[in-house]
Amino acid sequence: NELLVMIMEIGLSCSRESPNERMEMKDVAAGLRRIRQRT
Repeated sequence: NELLVMIMEIGLSCSRESPNERMEMKDVAAGLRRIRQRT
């Protein structure tokens, strides 16, 4: 469940209305790599 929460947090951050509030793609990629390493 923790991994699902992490994925949802990344998804929500990427879909914020203001581009300034969105995660940078390098941070998204790093987060997804961390999730992949945990599986």
